[in-house]
Amino acid sequence: MDRRDTLLLACGTAESRARLRSVFAESFNLLEADNSPQARLLLEQNHQVIAAVLLDISVPEKFAEGDLRVDVEENRSGVPVLVMVPDGDPQWLRQAFQLG
Repeated sequence: MDRRDTLLLACGTAESRARLRSVFAESFNLLEADNSPQARLLLEQNHQVIAAVLLDISVPEKFAEGDLRVDVEENRSGVPVLVMVPDGDPQWLRQAFQLG
């Protein structure tokens, strides 16, 4: 693969990944991670084909605030990270916007 035709689904629950998979599977190749370290590793290894990271932070123990900062700020690959926040929680929304 030499073009960006892959999405990285970084979600803490199998249910979240399954919902996203059902939406995007026909249009993109998919990689899946269920925690921040795994997501960072997949991004590092596959950044040349990843169009975007869908980062679901609804499971704080797998995608904690500190991990979110690392996932977004230390992403040197240039791949967009789209943060999905739990139930529009104002704290997480503010945190995501502050990180860019």
